[in-house]
Amino acid sequence: MGPRLLHRVGTHDDLAERPAEVVRSASDAPAPETAGRASIETIRIDPSWVVLPLIAILSGLAAFALVRSRVESRRAAAANRPATMTVDTRPAAADVFIDGRRVGATPLVLAVQPGTHTLTLRNGEAERRVVFAAAPGEQLAQYLDLKAEPAVQSARLSITTDPPGAQVAVDGRPRGVSPVIVENLSPAEHGVTVTSTSGSIERRITLDAGATKELVFSLPQSPTAVGGWVSLASPFQVELFEGGELVGTSGTTRVMLPVGRHALVLKNVSLGYESGHSVEVAAGRVATIAVVAPQARLSINAVPWADVAIDGTAVGQTPMGNIMIAVGLHEITFRHPQFGERTQAIVVTAAGANRAAVDFTR
Repeated sequence: MGPRLLHRVGTHDDLAERPAEVVRSASDAPAPETAGRASIETIRIDPSWVVLPLIAILSGLAAFALVRSRVESRRAAAANRPATMTVDTRPAAADVFIDGRRVGATPLVLAVQPGTHTLTLRNGEAERRVVFAAAPGEQLAQYLDLKAEPAVQSARLSITTDPPGAQVAVDGRPRGVSPVIVENLSPAEHGVTVTSTSGSIERRITLDAGATKELVFSLPQSPTAVGGWVSLASPFQVELFEGGELVGTSGTTRVMLPVGRHALVLKNVSLGYESGHSVEVAAGRVATIAVVAPQARLSINAVPWADVAIDGTAVGQTPMGNIMIAVGLHEITFRHPQFGERTQAIVVTAAGANRAAVDFTR
């Protein structure tokens, strides 16, 4: 028997109106003295009225818990999604460390966990460190120049005249009487003027940092003596020597020399270039010396391979050996459809082996 509910009913007439809802028991029979008046009845309740709402409530709680669990899982996954960092350096192939652990060499694309990290880039003795913060899914990029800039050094210029005793000025500023050594000049082009009783001579010379250059002036012996000039046309810098003495450079507009025949030597030590020239200097005239750059052999290679252009002109595909090219500075461009493009500057010398190579896998 199900649960019972006690309910007071007013009269027997009321019970007659709801006969299906009331179940009498023997113990519920009214006492003789209460017949015809109020009586206590038992009403049966269907259990589904309680079970079904309870099931609905529990199902709703379970669905809410499932949705909440999924949302929290997605939030946790998004919070842990790594950032993407692109690292590149000049020059390339620098070692890359994240929090002290080596992860590769530049150029490099890597995944970084969210948080604060220390990026270290090392190329030989050059090293740079950067502290960065990575947010979930963020795109980061770092480009660092690891090429150490050399300290700027001053240059020295030794000026000699024949005969001595001429007034010397550098860039219009008096520097004394020849022979004289001028200190603390900037590594750049300078104008040098020497003045004597027979007239003035001006030359221009380019000085190198930390180096000393010598400049020799042959002055007319008397006011009646007349000199001429030599002009140099060269695709690269050369120095002009006579009798072992430096008398000018190709950066000079023209070099003044006494009238007569001169045995001159043109040099560029860094390129291994040296050439002798005999020139006749006429009074008041300009004699021109044209330098033709000699050819040297060049070998080019790339890993895995590359299309090559020299000074912007396509020359073929690696490997390439014994290419004849003029001595001097050249720009070589390597192109690969997968690894992109890299450019190198190379000085081709007249002596020794000239090679250019690149490894795209590093």
